[in-house]
Amino acid sequence: VEDETLWSRIQARLEKEPGRTQLREDKRSHMDAIHGWYKSFKWDFVVDNTSEGGGERVINEILENIRGRSKRFRALSGDG
Repeated sequence: VEDETLWSRIQARLEKEPGRTQLREDKRSHMDAIHGWYKSFKWDFVVDNTSEGGGERVINEILENIRGRSKRFRALSGDG
């Protein structure tokens, strides 16, 4: 997620849940530090959660990534 997209999401969440300021979520510097760590980590796969389709599309993309990498998962899900 791009920095500005993430920051706008955080701001919207803070409007609904102001108590999250106790977690320093109202501090851009805190977001930058945490987001920097996530961006530097070598993930097994990356899912784009900025486009249309919502949670269902994200879940399906995650499942497809796992299915493509795991024989056991394919067997358990009836695909192989």
